[in-house]
Amino acid sequence: MFHIVAYRRNEDVCYLKDIGEISDFLAEPDTIVWLDAVNPSRDEMEKLASEFGFHPLAIDDYFTPHHRPKVDEYPGYLFLVSHLVTYNPRREDIKLIELDIFVGKNYIVTLHKQELPILREIADRWSRHPQAFDGGVGLLLYDILDALVDSYFPILDQIDEKIDQIETSIFQRGATESSEKIFRLKRALLVLRRIATPLRDMFNILTRRDQTRLSEQAVT
Repeated sequence: MFHIVAYRRNEDVCYLKDIGEISDFLAEPDTIVWLDAVNPSRDEMEKLASEFGFHPLAIDDYFTPHHRPKVDEYPGYLFLVSHLVTYNPRREDIKLIELDIFVGKNYIVTLHKQELPILREIADRWSRHPQAFDGGVGLLLYDILDALVDSYFPILDQIDEKIDQIETSIFQRGATESSEKIFRLKRALLVLRRIATPLRDMFNILTRRDQTRLSEQAVT
C-alpha cells in the first residue's frame, strides 16, 4: 500500500493516487514528495526502483532484515536503516520494527512491514502545517528520526522501573529474583544499545558539510 504526498512551495499538500504521477513532481526542484509504503511486494519495489532510479542492491536491502542502523550512500540518494522499538513489560521483551528510508534531493521514501502510527502522526502534522515542507527533505527526515529516538526513552524508563523493583525486593525484603528475569532485562538493554550506538555514526554522515542531499538548514 502506497501513501503519496507532494508539496509545491506556497501551495497546499497534494495527495497522489498513482505512483506514475510522481515523476512529474520529482522534476520540479521546489517540490517535495513523501512516499510511504506498507509491506510493499517485490513487484511494487520494482516500480519504486523504476520511478526513483534505485539501485537493485538497495531494493534487495529492503527484503533483508537488519538488526543495526546504517546509512548507505548511492549516487543521488541515501538508504537508511532505522528501527522503532516496542516493549512488553510483562515478558521483558523488546521487538524491533525496521524502518527503511530512501532520501533524495527532493523526496523521501519510507518502507516498513507493518503500519507505524508514529509516521501517520507526522504525516497528519505536516499536512496541517504544509509550510514545514519549505525546510526540505532534511527537516522531514529529522522529524522522523527524532520521533523514533524519542520512542526509546519511555522504554528505558520502564526497564529502569523494573530494575528498581528488583533492587527493592532483594535489599528490603530479601526476595530472590529469578536469574531468568534479570537475564531478560539485560538482553533488552543490550538490544537497545545495539540499535542506539550506531545512530551516532548515522547522524555524523547525515550532518557532514559535504552532504549535498540534505538542505543546509537541516544539518545545522
